[in-house]
Amino acid sequence: EKGINIGWMEGQQIPDFKINDVFNKKFKLYDLLDKPLVIEIFELNSAQSKKNKKYLKAFYNQYNINILGICADEYTFQIQDVKTDNELTWSIVQDNSRVLEGKTFAQQNGLENVKFLIILPGGIIHKVYSSESEIGRLGVELQNYFKG
Repeated sequence: EKGINIGWMEGQQIPDFKINDVFNKKFKLYDLLDKPLVIEIFELNSAQSKKNKKYLKAFYNQYNINILGICADEYTFQIQDVKTDNELTWSIVQDNSRVLEGKTFAQQNGLENVKFLIILPGGIIHKVYSSESEIGRLGVELQNYFKG
């Protein structure tokens, strides 16, 4: 239907844009595409999301990938605490400000039901996962990508 954004899909080229992390460091999305990029869209109070941080750290170290966290929670300091407390070395951005035509980034890009994306160097979407419990499938896909 006209006006419905079905979101980023596998095989699609993602757009480049500038963004600030929760510490107000500016960067371009394409700056993260020198190697595979995993985007995690998460909420602070999710028990599964808390567990996933350990897996993401392992993937980050094992596969030398880039990761971008997008958090939909309201308080920047809480998101900063998650990054600091978990010793996460990747960027995390806050997605609760309605700066894009009154919509969040996830809403604007049709990513409301997405939890993980794998984006290949050059900006092509490789895989999209809609459940935060699919962290195991994400790991298997990364393993297959780096073996192949």
